[in-house]
Order: sequence, then C-alpha cells, then structure tokens
Amino acid sequence: MLVLINLVLITLLLLQHPTIVAVPAGAAPAEPVASAGPSDSGTGPDESLSPSGAVRTSESIRHGGSATLSESASNRVDPSPTRSASPSPSVSPSSAAGPARLLAANSAKIAWRAEQGTCGRRSTVEVTDDGGRTWRKTRPGIRGIVRLRAYGENSVFAVGADAQCKPTYAWIGSPDGTWHRDQSVIWDVWFRFPDHPDRVHAPGGRTSRPCADHLVSFAATDDSAAALCGDGRIRTMQKEQAWRTVARQSSAVALGNSEQGIVIAQPSASCTDLVVRRLSLTGTGLAAGGPGCRPGAEERLSVAIGGSTVWQWVGNDVVVS
Repeated sequence: MLVLINLVLITLLLLQHPTIVAVPAGAAPAEPVASAGPSDSGTGPDESLSPSGAVRTSESIRHGGSATLSESASNRVDPSPTRSASPSPSVSPSSAAGPARLLAANSAKIAWRAEQGTCGRRSTVEVTDDGGRTWRKTRPGIRGIVRLRAYGENSVFAVGADAQCKPTYAWIGSPDGTWHRDQSVIWDVWFRFPDHPDRVHAPGGRTSRPCADHLVSFAATDDSAAALCGDGRIRTMQKEQAWRTVARQSSAVALGNSEQGIVIAQPSASCTDLVVRRLSLTGTGLAAGGPGCRPGAEERLSVAIGGSTVWQWVGNDVVVS
C-alpha cells in the first residue's frame, strides 16, 4: 500500500515540470529574416537635373544689365519697314543653304546676331548700335552658339559650347563691353543642346524633344518656350508642363524674341511678303491684333523685336521697321 502511494506522488511531481529539449553543441538559434526594403533602382522621366540638384522653372538672369523680362499682352507691331546696310559677307552668305540665324534686339538702335554653329569652331557675335547700318564682330569665347537673348537696354546673353561640347553660358553688358562666361548660370536658362539641337533644356535641368522631326526655330521667355517644327507645327511649353501644339501647318518661317514675349514670322494672305505678330503662349496660338507686313524671302530668316521696332535678317539684308 505504501509503495502504491509513493508511485502516485512521484508521478504528480513529474507532471508539474516542463519538458527540456537539449540543443546540440555548436548550434545557434535562428535569426529573424529582415523584410526587403523598397528598390533603389528604376528609370525616371526624360529629364536631368543641374549639378546642384536645384529645380527651377523660370529663366534666371543675375548679372550686369539685368531687367525684368516678362510677357506682355501687347500685340502692337508697327509697319513701314526700312532696309539697313547689308551684313558682312562672312556672316551673311547669299545662299539659302547654311547655318540657322540668331537675332536679338534691345531697341531700335541695338541688336545682336550670330549664325548657329558647331562645337568644332569658335563663334562670333556681331552687334550694331546704329540701327543696323554698321555691324562689328565680338568674340564671346564659346563655340557653336545655339541661342541669343537680349535683355535690359544694352545687354545680351549667348548659349553655346565649350571645347568638350558641353553647354556654356556667356554674357555682355553693352555693345562696347567685355564678354564673360558663367558656367553656374547655364542650368537656369532655356537652350538647345549644341551637339543635339533638336533637344531642349528647360530651367532646372529638364530636357525634352518638342518635335517628332527637326526643330527649325526656338525661342523662350523667362518661364515659357516655343518651338517651330519641321512639319509646320508650333508647340509651346509653360514652366514644368508638357509641350502642346497651338498651331498646325502654320507656314511659319521663324520664331524670335521681344521684350514682352515671343514673335513669329509667317506668310499672310493680306501681305505679299511676311507678317510678324506676337505669339500667345497662354492662349490658343497666335495673338489677335493688327499684324504688320514685312519683306520676306525663301531664305534663312530670323526675327526679333526691340521695343516697338521689328528686326529681320533676310538674305543679305537686315530690315529694321
């Protein structure tokens, strides 16, 4: 009887202790598996950023001769052109074939012109301060100029390339001044790439190709740009927005800048030559208002407005009106 009672007590004591499982020597407990984090790889949109990483959406001019450059609703373009002296033969060949032309005007007296070049040779910019009667060469120290823009009363900036064909910015404060290069500004302005002129850089670093084919002519204000495509379309872009078509089969021959915005030269049924009018960047295309007739030709042509004066580089002549 006592033996039976002892067996029952021993059994109850054993049931109150947990079971212990021996771990083999050298084995370690399993580590928890960390969850995979988000992927760091991937492709972004067709854009690049400036080296500083700053994103800007408007053109910035921060040096001598600065002025407020903003679009105006004014559509006035006065007629009555007068023809100025012919440009120098080295800048204005008589043949229609050749480099595209760039023209920028500050006023009825001061204007600048250049031929769009390549990275292989240094460019020259010609300037007049007597309404186009005489021109003289200046040397901005860059190659393959792809853009000229006048600002203020006497100043202009140019975008071209350095010896490695990288985009480069240069500016001059007056017709008698000295050119300065400033690489820090290049990412804050609109330009066509010197080695890929069908591609456009916007302030802040975004790049795009506005035309499916060839980009014939390009102009820009502080925060807007316009492109004339080889198929006749005119496309515009506002700040960080996408390109949009505002005119199809426009028959336009050139885009240019005025102090108030962008201008266009195109044939017109009311003119025997060309009509020059302002481009509405925020509307549906061409601005309303009385256009003025200007001499034109089936040749390389560029157009600009300084103040209320229209400048055209047509064939061997610069026409000021």
